[in-house]
Amino acid sequence: MSRRTAISVASMAILGLVAGTSAVVNTPATASPGNPSTWRPSTRSTHPPGVDVTRDTRGRLAYLSTDPSAPITVPDARLAQQTQPSPLAAARAHVSALAGALGVSSGGRNLTPLSTRALPGGRYVVKLSQTIGGVEAYGGRVIVGVDTRGSLQDVASRLATTPSSMSTRIPRSSALTTARVAISGGSSHDSRFASVAYARLSILDPSVLGLSDRPSRLTWRIGVLSSKFVESSGDVFVDATSGSVLLTVPWAKTMLNRVVCDRANLVPESYGLAFCADDIKTRGESDPVANIVDVDGAFAQLGRSWDFYKSELGYDLTDHVGSSDFDVFGGGSTTRQLRASTHACTVGDTDTCPMHNAFYLGVGDANGNFAGGAMFFGTGFAVADDIVGHELTHGVTDATSELIYGNESGAINESMSDVFGELIDQANNDGAADLSDDATWKLGEDFGTPIRSMSDPAQSLNGDRQPDKMTSLYWYVGANDANHDYGGVHFNSGVGNKTAYLIGHGSGGVPFNTQIVNGLGVNNPGNEAAGISKMTQLYWDVQNHLLPGASYADLGRQLVNSATQLRATVGTWTDADVVTVRSAVRATELDKLNASITTSATTVNAGGVVRITAKLTTPSHVSSTRVVFPGAAASGVSMRLFRRLYPSTSYAFYGTGTTNSAGVITWNVKPSATSRYYVAIVAGSVGTAAAVSSNPVTVNPVVSTASSNYRPKKRKYFVVTGKAAPVG
Repeated sequence: MSRRTAISVASMAILGLVAGTSAVVNTPATASPGNPSTWRPSTRSTHPPGVDVTRDTRGRLAYLSTDPSAPITVPDARLAQQTQPSPLAAARAHVSALAGALGVSSGGRNLTPLSTRALPGGRYVVKLSQTIGGVEAYGGRVIVGVDTRGSLQDVASRLATTPSSMSTRIPRSSALTTARVAISGGSSHDSRFASVAYARLSILDPSVLGLSDRPSRLTWRIGVLSSKFVESSGDVFVDATSGSVLLTVPWAKTMLNRVVCDRANLVPESYGLAFCADDIKTRGESDPVANIVDVDGAFAQLGRSWDFYKSELGYDLTDHVGSSDFDVFGGGSTTRQLRASTHACTVGDTDTCPMHNAFYLGVGDANGNFAGGAMFFGTGFAVADDIVGHELTHGVTDATSELIYGNESGAINESMSDVFGELIDQANNDGAADLSDDATWKLGEDFGTPIRSMSDPAQSLNGDRQPDKMTSLYWYVGANDANHDYGGVHFNSGVGNKTAYLIGHGSGGVPFNTQIVNGLGVNNPGNEAAGISKMTQLYWDVQNHLLPGASYADLGRQLVNSATQLRATVGTWTDADVVTVRSAVRATELDKLNASITTSATTVNAGGVVRITAKLTTPSHVSSTRVVFPGAAASGVSMRLFRRLYPSTSYAFYGTGTTNSAGVITWNVKPSATSRYYVAIVAGSVGTAAAVSSNPVTVNPVVSTASSNYRPKKRKYFVVTGKAAPVG
C-alpha cells in the first residue's frame, strides 16, 4: 500500500468547504457531519474555481463537479508522474483525500471496487460499493469520474450509516420462510413454488435509496424466485431484529446470440419454461424463420437493439444483459444468450392471459449480484422495436446505474428505458410511419395506440396523464408497492421523458415553462443520425454516473455535468449543445430546490369539519450555495390551498397562509361533497424554487370521528412494465 505524499490545493480546499471550515485538513473537522446544528454555511468564494459541491442532510459530500478546463489533479505524487495512471488507483486516491468529507473510514478502506468503465472522450467512471463491519450496505455507492491523467471530474456519493444494532435476533431459517411467503402474496400454501437464490446480511438505509430518513437497519437480504408468481420475484429485506419485511425490490423490469421460445399463452409450469431454456427454444441463432409473427418479430428486434448498443456505444447486450442456462438454472451451458419468451403468461401482477404486458426479469448469482436475465412478451408486444429496446435497457440499467425500482429512482429507471427505446426506434427509421408527428416520441405505436408520449406526457393516453415538470399537478404520489406502481414509476417517468424530448427535439421555437430549447437535432431532416448519436452519448454518460437511489435533482445535475464534460472531450459537441441540455433541465424544473410537503386530512367532528394539515420539510439533498428556508426552521413560507369538488375536474383556489415555526399550516374545511385538496408553495418563498405541489388528499364529508380521510391513490393501467432490480 502506497502512502499519500501529495494532495492538490483544489482538493484541500474542497475538504475545507464540505467539512464546513476553511482550514486545510486531512481528517474530519470538528463540525459533526451527522449533526446539522454544527454546520456552517459556505459561500461561493470558498469553492475552487469551477467546482460545485452539494451536501446531504447529514452534512456529507453528496456531489462534486469540476470545470473540465481546470481539473483537480490526482493527489498522489507517484500517480501524478504517470502518463496514464490506473483509473481505479486515481479514484481511490481522490476518495482517500475526501474521506473525511464523505464520512468514510480513513483512506476509504470500507469501499470496495465494483466496476470501471471507459466513456467517450478518454474518460473513466469508477464505482465503489460500501461495507460496514464486513456487511454490504445495500445501494451504498461512491462514483468517481476521472480523465486519462487521473484528474478528478466528478464525485457522487450516497452512503449508509451504521445501524444501532449489528446483532441478529432472527435466525436465517425464519427469515427465509418470511421472504418466501412475502413473494407468494402472503400465502404460506403458495410459498412452495418459491425458491431462495441467496440469503445474506445487508444494511438497509432508506435515505441511500431516496425513500425516507428513517434509521438504517441490519436485515436479511433474500433473493426469492417464484415459478408461480414470476413477476413478483425479487429481493426481500427482513429486519434481522424484528423479523418484519422492510422492503421488497422486484426483479421483473424490465457477439449476437439469441434464443426465443413461444409459450402459446400457457402459464409456465417451471423455471425452464418461464425463462426459455435452450433445449425448448422455438428459434435460435442458427435456426430458420419460425413463421410465428411474435417469435420472428422478437428475434429481429433483439438483433436491432443489439446492433444499436454495439454500434453507438460498443456495448454488447448479450454479454451484459443476456444469460446462460447455467446463470438461470444452475446447470447446463455457460454460453450467454439474449433470451425471450413470446405469448408469455404469468400470474401475480398481471393476472391475465393473454398477457397485455412485457417485462425484463433479471437474475442474481449466489451473492445476489446481477447475472443477466430474460424478456417476457405478451401477445403483440415483441414486434415493437421501442418496446424491446425499452425492456432490454432495464437490463442495462441493472448492469450500470442499478437504479432502485421505486419512487423517483424508479421513475428515472423507467424514463431511461423509454429514452433508449425511442432512440432505437428512431435510429431504425422504418419509414414515414416512424417519423410522423403521431409516432415520434411515442412508445408502443407499432402495435396500436401508443401507451406514453414523451413530447407531451400530460396527453391522456389509456386514460392516464403524466407530469411534464416537477410541479405538475399530475405528479403521482402513492406507496412504494405493487398496488401503487411502486410509487408511480410509470407515471412520474413523464418528467424525465419530457426532459429527454426537449434535449433531443427541442421546444420548436415555442417556450416551454419559459424556456426555449433548441435541441440536439434528433429530428432535424438530414441530421437525425448525428442528433441520435449525441443524445445516446449523453444518456450513456448519465447512465454510468447515477447512483442507485438517484433523484430527479441528481438526474438534472448529471445531465448538465455530462454535457459539459462531453463538450470538453468530444469534438462534435458544442457550447450550444450544453445550453440545450441546461435549458431543458430548467424547463422541466429538475434544477429547482423542491422542498417536500406532506399533506393529511383528519376529522374534527362528525358534522363534516375536516382539518387539512400541510408540513414543509427539508429536501433530502441541499446545495451548499442555496438558502433552504427563510427564518427559523421552515417558518414563514407562504402556501396556497386548492380544492376540487367532485364531479368537477378542475381545482379552485381556496385559501392562503404561512407556516409556523414547525413548518406547519392548517385549514379547517367543511366540504359539501367529496373533495380533493392539494397545497402549493408560493413561487419564490423557498430558495429559488417555483411553486412546489404536495400530494393531493381526498376527503369525504360523511365521516365518523374515528375514520381515516386519506384514501391511497390507486389506478388500473395497461403499460409496458419494466421493473428493475439493482442486483437481481
